Amino acid sequence: MISIIDYGVGNIFNIKKSLNNLGVKFKITNSEIDIDNSNFILLPGVGSFGYASKMLKKNNLDKIIKKNVKKGKLLVGTCVGMQLLMNKSYEKGVHKGLGLIEGHVEHLENLFKKNIEAKYPLIGYSKLSHINKKVNLKKELNNRHFYFVHSFYANVINKSNIIANNKYFNKEYPAVIQKDNILGMQFHFEISGKAGQDLMKKIIKLSKKI
Repeated sequence: MISIIDYGVGNIFNIKKSLNNLGVKFKITNSEIDIDNSNFILLPGVGSFGYASKMLKKNNLDKIIKKNVKKGKLLVGTCVGMQLLMNKSYEKGVHKGLGLIEGHVEHLENLFKKNIEAKYPLIGYSKLSHINKKVNLKKELNNRHFYFVHSFYANVINKSNIIANNKYFNKEYPAVIQKDNILGMQFHFEISGKAGQDLMKKIIKLSKKI
């Protein structure tokens, strides 16, 4: 079963619709028992990192998630949920993340500051670049368009944790990251149409092998 972390910061409606279309079992929850009994944890997120981090800690969900990750369960973070996997964020101050993948979150303008045409937030469908050939998701990521909407990005320290990038004005930043049983996606799979559905279907299949 998939546990969708319910902490008041996520695109729950569309995620629910997407997973219903796949015909898989899931539960929207903030219960430690439910999360402990699942084999796949989905951490969605929209809005600011600081508020998301605060809400995640409110019910000790940060500790519950870390405990289950240590047990080897698959954790997938989407959008701000991916950013929360980092050590910290510099969005409107300095905020602590889960520290599961080494790196920090910063504004996209740090990458594109010399390009006055760059707009924030970055919104729209984009085809991924530099997809790691060794990952099991290559087919589902290659030549597919995914929906992005964000102003901040994950600056990942260990580049081997980067599975695929997104390109904007000839600059690249991490779009998909992975470390062991932890996976992050900067885009919204749930509003990425068939590409998002195919990707999640494959992730669910892989989660059953963990």
